[in-house]
Amino acid sequence: MPQIKRPLTQYGFTLLELLIVIVLLGVMAALIATTIRKPIARQVHDPILQIRTLLDPPASSWKELVCIRHCTECFVSDAHGAIQKSGVHFPPLEAFRFDRRGNTEAYEFGRFKDQAICLRFRYYPNGSTSTMILKSPKGVYFIPSYFGAVRRFATLDDAQSYLQDRQIDLHDSGAYY
Repeated sequence: MPQIKRPLTQYGFTLLELLIVIVLLGVMAALIATTIRKPIARQVHDPILQIRTLLDPPASSWKELVCIRHCTECFVSDAHGAIQKSGVHFPPLEAFRFDRRGNTEAYEFGRFKDQAICLRFRYYPNGSTSTMILKSPKGVYFIPSYFGAVRRFATLDDAQSYLQDRQIDLHDSGAYY
């Protein structure tokens, strides 16, 4: 009994069907890849109190946080010159530093992308930073250079007196490094 040959179309997919499936899989992979690569905004209740943990530098380098547009757009750079957009947003900030006499003066950070910089914060692998005071609508924050956590105060004068008391304690005890 002779066997009946079936037409080739009954054995599998046509070349056109395979190409359509491959194109659809490629489009889906591209969509998934772009959503994964977007910077993930960290949900932080008070980002100023956790500013050190937001950067988390590698063991051999430092990182710097630069914010523009009233601190609504921030960028992170490292020692190798790589700049990435950060998902962290701060309320409008004013930054102050201390002069040699212990008085506060406003920081002027310069410009980035032709915008005034409202915050420039460098964080080193050993945990050290620049000492500064940040004033926001939520309060006044003292960021110590190395020892201790970020502290919140009601007024700028409270933060300044805290720093002056702390400097006297360090001088008297010889506990500075």
